[in-house]
Amino acid sequence: MANVGMEVVIGAASAGTVGATTGYVMHTIRKRNRVAPGTRSPAPISWLWSWRMAARLHRHLARTIHAVHACIVDSREQLGLATMVKELEAQACAIDRQLVAVDRSPNPTRYRMLRELYAEVRQVDAVAERVIRMGRAWAGDEPSVRGLAGVSDRLDALEAAMADLARLDRTAGPAASEVGRALRDGDQPVERPRRPPVVDRRYRRFER
Repeated sequence: MANVGMEVVIGAASAGTVGATTGYVMHTIRKRNRVAPGTRSPAPISWLWSWRMAARLHRHLARTIHAVHACIVDSREQLGLATMVKELEAQACAIDRQLVAVDRSPNPTRYRMLRELYAEVRQVDAVAERVIRMGRAWAGDEPSVRGLAGVSDRLDALEAAMADLARLDRTAGPAASEVGRALRDGDQPVERPRRPPVVDRRYRRFER
């Protein structure tokens, strides 16, 4: 009898452990599926990996809100950006609820309404970008292009000096320096053509 009772206790403890682990995993997955950290989303868990247009817009909203939250740190709240982020969260969550409802609609209606919601998602993106830029400006952070301007200027000056040296060595004949000969022989760095901007093909049909 003692052995039977022990087996029952062990079985109950194992079942409780498995249930607690499963519940924790499901809670973590549901939190990852939220658009805003503190607001539950009605979106199904399958939207974490689904390629349906509504699911992709749902994940897009979640990434946008996450990026805006990363901007609100330290003294940047003094600008009132935290309040703006809360309003942006509310709008994103409202769009998310509409995406869930629209995804259940028949195909012609779903396409038309998804196109409208896509335009609203773009508006959220535009406002989020302005908030992030304002937060960076308040913190004194410079965009990467401006931050590397000094390095680019020094590289331009160095290339100009090497080009002048090459021209001088062309007139020097056999007494040309090794740098001049290298540049004259075609070892000067060649500027690569810039690639065209990448177009997000996932939402191209909504931009027609």
